[in-house]
Amino acid sequence: MSRPNHSRFRLYLLLEIKKYRLALPKICAGLCLILFLSTSFLLLYQRYLADHQDRHRIQIGICANPDEPYLDWMIQTIEHMEELKFSCQFEFVSEEKGIKRLQDGKYTALFLIPQNYIQSLIEGKEAILRIRFRQGQASVADYLVKELGNAASGIMLDTEAGIYALQDYYQENHWSGMSKDELTLNIRYLQKVLQRKEIYAYEEIPAMGTITDQTHYTAVAILCFLTAFGITCSALLRREPDAFIARLQQSGLPNWKRILAKETAMLLCFTCLYLALSLLLAAASPWISGFCEIVPSHSASPLQTVLLTGMKLITITPVLLVICSCILWVFEIVSHNFTSILVLFISFLCLAFLSGYFYPLSYFPDSIQRISSYLPTRIILDYCYHRLNGSQEWTDLILILLMSGILFGSLVYITDQKRRRSY
Repeated sequence: MSRPNHSRFRLYLLLEIKKYRLALPKICAGLCLILFLSTSFLLLYQRYLADHQDRHRIQIGICANPDEPYLDWMIQTIEHMEELKFSCQFEFVSEEKGIKRLQDGKYTALFLIPQNYIQSLIEGKEAILRIRFRQGQASVADYLVKELGNAASGIMLDTEAGIYALQDYYQENHWSGMSKDELTLNIRYLQKVLQRKEIYAYEEIPAMGTITDQTHYTAVAILCFLTAFGITCSALLRREPDAFIARLQQSGLPNWKRILAKETAMLLCFTCLYLALSLLLAAASPWISGFCEIVPSHSASPLQTVLLTGMKLITITPVLLVICSCILWVFEIVSHNFTSILVLFISFLCLAFLSGYFYPLSYFPDSIQRISSYLPTRIILDYCYHRLNGSQEWTDLILILLMSGILFGSLVYITDQKRRRSY
């Protein structure tokens, strides 16, 4: 007596689950290796950025008399301004040597300060400070120095306007001692302006449809790691021989049920692994800077932060439907195991790039932006965005289910057509 059809499906599903259970130590070892390599890279990159910001200072040459009055005071004031995003380092040098270093790229700019320049500014006289750049140079540091020069020029022009107003006021009232008061006024004005902690404050508010960088890269890191599950499980996902598939169909197990059983077993395994990963990430969330935008800053305690992070990470679980469908799609279509891994890796990189994972999507042409909304990588990224931000949009879940259904249906159709052509 033959087994019922549903019994064969259940037996095949249990066998697939058993394969994952027996291979679980190898899968976890592979994931730990990937996690170790990615974490090490991120830590080294963060350390490099910290050291680079400490060492990378805008080098500016100063061609002037080191004994120039007030010059040291103004340079030290500028170097210690906390509001400058890039710190500047000034070096006294001769004009000939300074030009050579500027041409070699060791200096971003070269300041040519005339004799008694600071004194002339304080006295309200016309004096020109020349700033030299390399021809054709257009780096961020150059623009910054130019803007600083324009800002300094504006400060000096405002100072002169105050001098002229003071002169008019003294002339109207026929007062004496104007020269002495001009000097005192300019010195006080420069001290007040250059030593202020801030003149205006920058504020940012979230715009409609925008995501913070920390939320974006947190979602991208999670999705990249989940896709890496397919590489660690490649030995279990490799395509079965056509003769074995034909025997399964002859025994009463149709092709769509075979694929459904394989995807269900993979989904169960990936879900368990992701839940374990979510617990680890939630436990470490108070010390991970990427979660500071995800969890409200007014959380009462680290325990509450862990709970909120864990809940938000668990809500991302439905993306595994699309990820498992994509991984199984590749391994079922491509016959060779190593080729399947290569195709999975390259196709994910291409789709992720076109979906704005690594490069802002707004920089792409309009045609690519319209196409990206239909890519599976973009659909799961938008789903992660809304879940990490706490949004409850059911259309995202519907798109997830629809995309996974399309991938499953297309896989069943393609494998059926390939098998019929092979007969």
